[in-house]
Amino acid sequence: MTQTGTLAAPTAKSPIGGVAVDPGTPTLVVNNAVPTGTVGTVTYRFEISDQPSFPADPVRTFTQAGIAQGSGTTSWVVNHNLGANVLWYWHALATNGTVTTAYSATETFTTGNPCAFTLSPTSATVPNAGGTGSVTVTAASTCAWTAASNDSFIAVSSGSSGTGNGTVTFSVASNPGSSSRTAR
Repeated sequence: MTQTGTLAAPTAKSPIGGVAVDPGTPTLVVNNAVPTGTVGTVTYRFEISDQPSFPADPVRTFTQAGIAQGSGTTSWVVNHNLGANVLWYWHALATNGTVTTAYSATETFTTGNPCAFTLSPTSATVPNAGGTGSVTVTAASTCAWTAASNDSFIAVSSGSSGTGNGTVTFSVASNPGSSSRTAR
């Protein structure tokens, strides 16, 4: 079969616009290159780097070529652990072996903090006589945490450490003074 067509560059689909993704090995997705005429088998080359210039440095720039075109979109699961808190640049091109497109527009994303913690509730009020309370910790199943008080009148009763989700119970000693106390 004679290949007489052309290919328009693919367009980045995801992740784009500096969005935060989980650290590790994200999936990059492009909308397929648009063919005109007969183009035959199309494959893609993806590049990702922590530098917008995509230097030829195997520590900073990772590439993968020969990825078979998918149906509507083509994706690559990055085969390098990207770590946390880095801004990444990426783009992709398409080829049929004869015609090679320009790279898609370069897009960015960040790898977020691998362990983010949410506390609920974020505040509590205890009477002057003292009392107890609890806080629910929400975290990824691989994220370890430790609960501690910075104030002598608050003690962690249970759940002083954990991994993933958990509950911390605390006790507050009675307040011998007449003014309220605040702790963090």
